[in-house]
Amino acid sequence: MNKNLRYLIAAAMTIGSAATSLAQGDCGALVDALVKKKILTAQEGEEVRADLLKENATTTAGKLNLSNSITELKLYGDVRLRNQYENLDGQTTVNTHGVQQDRLRFRRRLAADVKLGEHWFGGFGLQTNNAADSANQTFGSAFQNYGIYIDRAYAGWKNDWLMAEGGKFVNPF
Repeated sequence: MNKNLRYLIAAAMTIGSAATSLAQGDCGALVDALVKKKILTAQEGEEVRADLLKENATTTAGKLNLSNSITELKLYGDVRLRNQYENLDGQTTVNTHGVQQDRLRFRRRLAADVKLGEHWFGGFGLQTNNAADSANQTFGSAFQNYGIYIDRAYAGWKNDWLMAEGGKFVNPF
């Protein structure tokens, strides 16, 4: 197999792995499959693998540049869109008119947990409403601005037998 074709296959695998967010082990499995089908020799497969590792080390694609003190970062959240309809009947026989309410509601939450070294940790959470029960927000006019509220912000320290945490955090009970 000529050298240009080998580099073409390596480039296609690199682009494909970046485009589909494949892990490095998946590229290795693809090289193994090409060697097994005798498209690449074992020597060429190892050269392609070395080229992929070298390129992966020099590129910043798919990498987030964080502080050296951050050892782990977990981002999570949710989005909710719903229509809420309520038909409330009067409580007495005098009031025969009920109250009907139809409203479009949304909720967006975003949170992060971070580990700082071996013992320190922290996190924050943002949401679309300050209500503690649902954080749902009702759509208003088309040009209305909506606030972002701090759901939680905390920091802590823990080891094998003790954990100390402070700030605004999720109720543990």
